[in-house]
Amino acid sequence: MKYTIKDIAKITGYSVATISRVLSGKEGVSEEKRKEILKIIDQLGYIPNQSARRLRSKETKNILVMIPDIENYFYNKLIKGIETEAREKGYNIILGDFSNSQEIEEEYYRMMKGS
Repeated sequence: MKYTIKDIAKITGYSVATISRVLSGKEGVSEEKRKEILKIIDQLGYIPNQSARRLRSKETKNILVMIPDIENYFYNKLIKGIETEAREKGYNIILGDFSNSQEIEEEYYRMMKGS
């Protein structure tokens, strides 16, 4: 079963706001409550909905890396370095090969603007 934050609140007897504070690491929850809630979350295998979090925070945590030619070896190490740094900071990489086409480049831009 896939649990929601509301399910966790019902199971623990705490409010959705309290569960949210625990999940986001915010203050305002005693250490005892925090440990209790985290234990139940762990037992249930709850995984926060990343899409919902992104909607609330208005951040996608996505970085579009556009290159003109994916077959050019020069870009391999560059992309690897970007991805390593991005992941360490909690970002995802979307790789776009626009093949030196302005039309494709603009499609990627529109895609990211809409996300």
